[in-house]
Amino acid sequence: MDKLLQVILKDLIEPKCEEIFHPMSFGFRPKRSVHHALIEVQRMIGITWMIEGDIKGYFDNIDQQIMADIIKERLNPDRTIMGIIWKFFRAGYMEESTFKHSIIGVPQGGILSPILSNLYLTPFDEFMDSLKIKYNQMPIYNRNPEYRWVESTIGNLSNKLKLTKVSPCKPSLRKGRGGAGKKRLRGGGPPMSRTGGGGSLEEITAIKKQIVEKKKLLRTLPSAIRTGVKIHYVRYADE
Repeated sequence: MDKLLQVILKDLIEPKCEEIFHPMSFGFRPKRSVHHALIEVQRMIGITWMIEGDIKGYFDNIDQQIMADIIKERLNPDRTIMGIIWKFFRAGYMEESTFKHSIIGVPQGGILSPILSNLYLTPFDEFMDSLKIKYNQMPIYNRNPEYRWVESTIGNLSNKLKLTKVSPCKPSLRKGRGGAGKKRLRGGGPPMSRTGGGGSLEEITAIKKQIVEKKKLLRTLPSAIRTGVKIHYVRYADE
């Protein structure tokens, strides 16, 4: 009779509970087994850390008053159904041939227990949703400041190299055939030197070498680094 009554209650409250339950809660639900929870975990991409928690003695430590308040708030049952649920809570148990009253928890293995335990954790599911909204709106990646610094240094060195002016060589003079005192430029014009206007050939070579080294370093650095957090959440219940 007790199990039959639990089956009837389950059939009454399960449709409304399914409307309330979180989409990422699995176990003891139609078409939402623990295997479906594993499928959702496999769909998670780019996971750095994974935290798995287990509630020890969950069924035995459910606060009956909180459970009753959640049922009243979310399901709004009539007084008759609520009275039956309270009798289910207070059914008691046998320990070493001695009957003991239940003051906390719900009977593990009961027909109603799985659906009520899922309902009990629905506020926690909603709390996790609020965390997801809070963190998932923030940018996950930002530009790497070290990458930007090296990139800027390469640009500055390249500009310095472009702005280096080439200066003319000192003209080489020699006497002409017309007699002493006549001078002309060898080669017919002022040739250009390989040295920059602001430095020697060695300094220009050093700048080019720095550019090559910085470009090599740039290829080893990530252009963006992870600074934000994205939360994935899955909850499942089993025996």
